[in-house]
Amino acid sequence: MTTAKQSIGDEAIKEVGLGMPPECFGDNTDLALADQCGPDARIVKIEVARWRVDIPIADLAMGTFGDRFSPWNSNDGQPPPGVTTATNTLATPGVLAGPTIIRGFSIRVLVTPESRRIPGNLFDPGSNVGAPAQPASVDVFSLNDAARALGLGVGQTVPIPADFLYGQPTWKAAYAFENAYELAVLANHQERLIMQPLTQCARIEPFAEAEAAGNSFTSNQETILALNDRMNALGFTAQFQPVLFKRLGSITDAGALNAGIFTPSREEDASITMFGGIGVPQNLLQKDPYLLSTPIYWPAGIPINIQFIVNDQAYQAQFQRWLSVTGGVAGAAGQDLNMPYSHNPQLAGAMPTLTTGDTTLEQTLDAAPVNVNQQTPSARALLKLGPMVFEIGLIGLRAKNSKWDPVIAKALKRGALSAPVGYGSISYLM
Repeated sequence: MTTAKQSIGDEAIKEVGLGMPPECFGDNTDLALADQCGPDARIVKIEVARWRVDIPIADLAMGTFGDRFSPWNSNDGQPPPGVTTATNTLATPGVLAGPTIIRGFSIRVLVTPESRRIPGNLFDPGSNVGAPAQPASVDVFSLNDAARALGLGVGQTVPIPADFLYGQPTWKAAYAFENAYELAVLANHQERLIMQPLTQCARIEPFAEAEAAGNSFTSNQETILALNDRMNALGFTAQFQPVLFKRLGSITDAGALNAGIFTPSREEDASITMFGGIGVPQNLLQKDPYLLSTPIYWPAGIPINIQFIVNDQAYQAQFQRWLSVTGGVAGAAGQDLNMPYSHNPQLAGAMPTLTTGDTTLEQTLDAAPVNVNQQTPSARALLKLGPMVFEIGLIGLRAKNSKWDPVIAKALKRGALSAPVGYGSISYLM
């Protein structure tokens, strides 16, 4: 940033802002441009486009995050499906308001700095027969417990043991995104000027190194409420219930049947929480922000298109899987809401069973203990929640005033600027 002393005194300093005509430099107009575009110049984002995405999103909205997508092409305040909010400083997406000198691009993915796991159960009252009763949400239950101790009525479905991940899904999605896509800068929506893998030019934030990260206990109630509201908004009647009871064992009830014994607990009201995040450690070979070795002069009226284009389908599938409410890919539903640990026909859907022999049995808490075999569900529901932001920033300066024209023309002649899409109103030979 260049300053110039005013004649009214040393205490008065005038800053030459981006876009200001260089007339105050007198004969040093070339220096004005060099100062703004040099390697040590102040970096300013002159245009920014952002998407906020709240994980999870519906499978039907996954088309927004297909082989090509970009916040740069969205109108301000008009988010596409699956996007919560969209902001864009451009009045017309993809068209700069006037002649611009582009120094580079800032590509960022902002993830939630907080991460925690909340154990519980996924219960769907909408699938039950009759008036749905809320079953006891326990840390673990056997099939005997489901029939007798959870308060389920006839015809009501058994809850699915669940893990609710807050924050971490945004980290998983961001990591897969950077490995799945590359940055493409195109002129007139089709001519490729820049192709660069995001692993070489993008940043995941926040990023806390070991000495800055920390752990703490965080209350779960407000996050669970937000998850259930999100599930309702996506059209699911299933609701997540945190663990409210801990299993102590089982007894033989009055009907000579086995039933679990539980005690109320608030142990899971708070979760151990990590504050930090993931990031891309910087090195000398990675450009962040992505500054061009030779700045580009971009005339007014010529569209500039900035996109994310897939270059690794395996990582793209992981990216979509962590965005999706069901863990699906390409708009198809996945199995996250009722996930087996194996697709082997001999294991899929099977319930682990304690044998009926003399070993591996559960001993009841009766006055005269007996040994019983137990079965417990093996499937799990994986629930996700967390906001993340995709951001594209254009680094440069606006050169609307015609007094910039001779300065830019001289820079073009010297090779200090490039003009891959033409000179616009500037006479290159002036």
